[in-house]
Amino acid sequence: MIYDKLENISKYELPLCVVDFIAGLDESVPLGKHILSEDCYANVEEYYTKEHELCFFENHRIYTDIQIVIVGQERLDFYLKNDLKVKEQYDKSRDIEFFYLPEKSHNSLELLNGYFTILNPGEAHRPQMNYCDKTCKVKKVVVKIKSN
Repeated sequence: MIYDKLENISKYELPLCVVDFIAGLDESVPLGKHILSEDCYANVEEYYTKEHELCFFENHRIYTDIQIVIVGQERLDFYLKNDLKVKEQYDKSRDIEFFYLPEKSHNSLELLNGYFTILNPGEAHRPQMNYCDKTCKVKKVVVKIKSN
């Protein structure tokens, strides 16, 4: 997992189409799916953050996520996938599986405008949570890059 400022995005080994798309992001980016290349796309969505217990850990096996909040802020937790118990079996068509909340503590970060996180396959994460116990409207981009 990587967490950094957007101004540093070009320092990472990412496809040029992804870096160019991210460089052009602002609040006016249309909602929906944006095809960037054969192996890369972005989903732009709006939602309200939720209470922590309503969010579950998820993992992807095929795609790496780059998560960027354009408007608002949210808490994102991350955890070792192998230490979690499966809640919903892997759905290959959606490249996602869900896990129950662990009994042990986990790591968290604040995802807000100007920052990004890169989550590779196998790095379980729990997005869309209230930050500082406050519900917030979020506009978020999740770029998906097919892993080799």
